[in-house]
Amino acid sequence: MVPQIYVHHKNSKIDQPVRSLVGFKKIFLQPRESKNISITIPKEKLYNWNTNRHQWVLDKGNFVFQLAEHAGKVIAKESIYIE
Repeated sequence: MVPQIYVHHKNSKIDQPVRSLVGFKKIFLQPRESKNISITIPKEKLYNWNTNRHQWVLDKGNFVFQLAEHAGKVIAKESIYIE
């Protein structure tokens, strides 16, 4: 199993994908086994290239983080405001 974290910046001023893969972790489970895991997302994964300023920028605003079993199956999501 490979839990994945996707992010989408709502109301971004910069064109960007609908969502981007920002983290994942490969884990091995036995049948009916469960595990608690953590996936660290470096702040730099939230930056986008600003073509006007010619630099990486982090737009403040609401970011939606999605936990997925795979790209087509989101199982949880959380919106977080980042300054």
